[in-house]
Amino acid sequence: MIVRENESAKGWFRSERFIVSDRNWFYITREGSQVGPFNSKKDAENDLYWYIHCAQKGKFYGNGAMARELCRTRHW
Repeated sequence: MIVRENESAKGWFRSERFIVSDRNWFYITREGSQVGPFNSKKDAENDLYWYIHCAQKGKFYGNGAMARELCRTRHW
């Protein structure tokens, strides 16, 4: 079983992070927030990349809206 760094091998349930509804794409954060809509899955994946990047850099505030906006404009 492949596990994350510093995570023991347990039977964690994992689900798809990306969902589509009425041709709009969304992603779900670990915190349970649904983020979107995006025009394509690629756009949602790109936004999630920057969301995670900012969270790892310690620029994660509240529900992540500020972090996402900072990352989109590359102001970290």
